[in-house]
Amino acid sequence: MKNFIYTIGLVLFTLSANAQLPAGWGNADLGTPGAPGVAAFNDVTGLFTIRGSGLNFWDTDDGHFAYVQIDGDFEFTARVVTFLSELGLGGAAKTGINARNSLAADAPSFIMAWEDWGGLAVTSREGPGITPVWTGTTNQPGADAIPWYLRVVRTGDDFKGYESLDNVTWTEVTVKTMSAMLPVIYVGLAISPNNLNEAVATFDEVTIVGNIVLGTDETQKLNRQLSLAPNPVLDELFVEIDQTVLEIRVSDLSGALLAKYAPQPGIDVSGLAPGMYLLQVATERGMAVQKFVKM
Repeated sequence: MKNFIYTIGLVLFTLSANAQLPAGWGNADLGTPGAPGVAAFNDVTGLFTIRGSGLNFWDTDDGHFAYVQIDGDFEFTARVVTFLSELGLGGAAKTGINARNSLAADAPSFIMAWEDWGGLAVTSREGPGITPVWTGTTNQPGADAIPWYLRVVRTGDDFKGYESLDNVTWTEVTVKTMSAMLPVIYVGLAISPNNLNEAVATFDEVTIVGNIVLGTDETQKLNRQLSLAPNPVLDELFVEIDQTVLEIRVSDLSGALLAKYAPQPGIDVSGLAPGMYLLQVATERGMAVQKFVKM
């Protein structure tokens, strides 16, 4: 299994419609929210923010979701730093870590959530038409207690939700056997304010251990268009894609940015140490990503 680590720093509140996420991430609205959601990651300051609306995670899911796709077992940890809605605290609004088969509103789903009344809970749904299961925790730290750590761990068909105040002492909230979950699923950060107004959640210290599938549904077509040569490369890497290129980036396998380039066919990678890297090409249609090897 390949391990990929994303460490996210302090949190950003300002989002724009064209905000970008780290390499390998995508984002989408779930269900029929009252307004389109947005998610952002600032690769300079390391900031992650999600804004969205929707009527909760239950029989079907409404909200916004920023995600990667993971093949097989994984451990996904995130710290909820802030969680606010336009109507203030209260109710059953949720934000946290969501693992799901697809982006369909009624897909099999497991979410380890911070709820804005100040408690922690897991909601799981094994498939369309199946009544979800809500599992609360005896630990009710209060709405003002965040930041708070959440974790979801998959081992085969078993999904476990954990919570922690300090990222040292962890408490298992529940374990659910989700036999309908596919080998490759969507895992990420989700939000729903339980109303049609917007809510915003901020996260840091996001860590993923697992086999991330490079590229989401929205980027796979772009990825197939992207051509890199020679690969492996010694000095100059030539980039070709049938799109208008806005910027070219090189990062390590954790997604940490190493270099930015203006649109050009050839980029100088001679200064990189030998190893494997990600090349990200920002286009008007989105981000294309491929791996390359530096000799």
